[in-house]
Amino acid sequence: MGEKFQKQTFRLKERHGWKTKPGNVICVIDRGAIRFDYPKDWDFTVEEGQVNIRDRPKPDDDCILSVSRMYLPTELADQVPLRELVDQALMEEDGEIVQRKPAADIPRQDGIELAYAETLYIQSKEKRQAYSRVAVARGSGVYCLMTFSFWADHLAKFDPVWNEALRSLTLGLYTTDPTVGPVIQ
Repeated sequence: MGEKFQKQTFRLKERHGWKTKPGNVICVIDRGAIRFDYPKDWDFTVEEGQVNIRDRPKPDDDCILSVSRMYLPTELADQVPLRELVDQALMEEDGEIVQRKPAADIPRQDGIELAYAETLYIQSKEKRQAYSRVAVARGSGVYCLMTFSFWADHLAKFDPVWNEALRSLTLGLYTTDPTVGPVIQ
């Protein structure tokens, strides 16, 4: 990790190539290495090596979606099954684990490989059930780690956000001008 991100917001040119669903905005990391959608009214912050997106600024947030670019040794990276990378990335939850779904591959049509796992646990401080999801994606030589934590009683509200982030995820679609977006020849 160690890479420093900075948040920049650009006014898009009239005939730009970015597309998203109404109500969402696009996050682009490292000039297009990673790109995904999230709700436009959510709070976006940058920490070293990752972006954090919350439904509201902390401490009033009910969820956090964190995304970072992973750097793996080239000779090893493509040989490791994604499920193993997900298992290695699973966080130790601070509480009693209620259920842990094993890492599973998520089929996609665009060549991106994706796997994720889910843990339901009782958060020790709040004494509330919470979900923790971890996904690892690879494509075009780019590796992405996404984590999403939220209160279990908000599953219906936040599950669509996770699904859209995964659905809209693209890797290695670089752009030199972020105000225009990707140019498909």
